[in-house]
Amino acid sequence: MERSFVVTPWEVRGTIDYTRLVEEFGLERLDEKMISSLPDPPFIFRRRVVMAHRDGWVIVERIRTKLPFAILTGFTVSHPKPHLGNRLIADMLSYFQRQGGRLYLCIADIESLTVRGVPLDEGRRRALEEFLPALYALGVDIESAFVYFQSAMPILYRLAARIASIVSSSELHDIYGDVTPGQMFASFIQVADILLPQLLEGPIPTVVPVAVDQDTHIRFTRDVAKRLNARRFTLPSAFYTELTPGLTGTSKMSKSIPSSLIELGEADTVLRQKIQQAFTGGRATAEEHRRYGGNPSICTVFALMRHHFITDDT
Repeated sequence: MERSFVVTPWEVRGTIDYTRLVEEFGLERLDEKMISSLPDPPFIFRRRVVMAHRDGWVIVERIRTKLPFAILTGFTVSHPKPHLGNRLIADMLSYFQRQGGRLYLCIADIESLTVRGVPLDEGRRRALEEFLPALYALGVDIESAFVYFQSAMPILYRLAARIASIVSSSELHDIYGDVTPGQMFASFIQVADILLPQLLEGPIPTVVPVAVDQDTHIRFTRDVAKRLNARRFTLPSAFYTELTPGLTGTSKMSKSIPSSLIELGEADTVLRQKIQQAFTGGRATAEEHRRYGGNPSICTVFALMRHHFITDDT
């Protein structure tokens, strides 16, 4: 049966069936055994907002045995300001930092340029004035992290060139489908990003906290790591969050639909108007709503509470 939704690193549309997505991507669901194995797991783990993983047990074991591991994630600066969906990643970053991981934080200014057309100087300004302060405010330990811009890391381009030399165009199409030259270039750089901690430190377990729409990059990286040198690279692990739905009822807060997202630091008057107009999935009439109640599975306000604002599970 053809699915009615699309989930790629660059496009999300339709109503996502997460059960089907997990099966198609070959992920492992976050279960009670894993959650109970994590020390003091945050509510986003307990509620399965962090909903799946790849080789997550590798990281759980490093935490249990207090052995070093790396954390790698990146933020595009294609939108002037970070939005609420970025908070889930920030929450995972700060959690894994507290458990002993060393954070490598990528500012994906090259991807923002090649995919969205954001000039490098503007991307740098957004990162320094908006994204990094927001992550700091959300609890990420920026001072101890290795923060870098893609455009300022020549080692990434050497590895990306090596990756490009071992991947055929047909393989790339099988992985990503139809992509633009900018998306293709960004994909090679992103694989190099994920392997960067091991380029600098040698083989070390690495966890990549991302939203589930980024899994294609993880699969591609793991395939490349096997081919490059099994003794040099361990396969990266990943933990995946659900997507924070847009206020307009879309599957994801989208930078291209300003009314669908909540920017961090947004003015109260603007925020209030967006919330008041948010899609709640109410019934056709007040009488039906009183009789049958709301439908929390499609209510964006309920999703915001579950993902972000009510931390008490009781």
